[in-house]
Amino acid sequence: MPSRVSAACAQSWGVNASSALWMPDTPTHPNLCGAGAVRPAPVTAPCTKRADGANLQATLDTAVPGDRICAAGNSPSRLRVTRSGTPTAPILVLGDGAATVKGLEVKADNVVIAGLNLAGAVAPGAELTGTGISLVNNTITAPRGGDGDGIRFFGNNLRILHNTVSDVKNLQGAHADCMQTFATNSPPSQHVLIDSNRCEKIDNQCLIAEGPNSSAGDGSGKGRSSDIVFTHNFCDSQASQAVMIDDVQNVSVTHNNIVGGNEKAFAFDNKSTGAKVNGNILGLHIGFEVGMDNTSKLGYLGPLIGGLP
Repeated sequence: MPSRVSAACAQSWGVNASSALWMPDTPTHPNLCGAGAVRPAPVTAPCTKRADGANLQATLDTAVPGDRICAAGNSPSRLRVTRSGTPTAPILVLGDGAATVKGLEVKADNVVIAGLNLAGAVAPGAELTGTGISLVNNTITAPRGGDGDGIRFFGNNLRILHNTVSDVKNLQGAHADCMQTFATNSPPSQHVLIDSNRCEKIDNQCLIAEGPNSSAGDGSGKGRSSDIVFTHNFCDSQASQAVMIDDVQNVSVTHNNIVGGNEKAFAFDNKSTGAKVNGNILGLHIGFEVGMDNTSKLGYLGPLIGGLP
């Protein structure tokens, strides 16, 4: 029998345990606080609308605040969400655990996407731009083309929770990461919770976060990226580091499981001050936990710095 998200799990997610999001209990993930989506993972809730793959996009194009759109079947195209909810009446898109779409693009506010399979998408598998967006309990498999990323996110008060991203490849010059944010022609990111996700078979990094004045030199120079929490995630990646933070302040990296062949687990560069690192589990082949340059040391709380980022 499905049950509501437990209070402890909901608190770690930053959602209301009495909300309409329902998830199944399983023997190994009794409250879905483990890393990664559990398949199949139907999200059952009172629906205001129902849509199969063929008419899901048309249904979304007429959504209004408070709609709970229950999705089933296979969509032949990339799903685009452009209608916004409100903080008290978000728009919910709730898959049945088997519903499949060819990728996801959200350019809206106060939207929840849950229980979908994003398979064979043109990369990025999911792209989120806005305020108050939650991506919960989805799978993203084999995004291809472009830079090959699994998830890209931009904006404020974002929640990326309990998703699985897998088979992210460096093909034809791609620099493929599980998750990425940057601030070029896109807004900087602030107040982001990335909790209990599973990044597996990732050719580059599990997370790369670049602020408006990133060392890559392609930032907008406007605004500030800050307050990202990266916690309870499973990370299997093969870049020099599993997590790269560049010109992003007040980043917390805690209780993650890092298993790849990285030289270091976490890198903080270019005035990424106020970082907090603790409680992470590192694989035997990780060289050291934290790499950091001198400009990022202000306010740092964590283990001894092992070298440069």
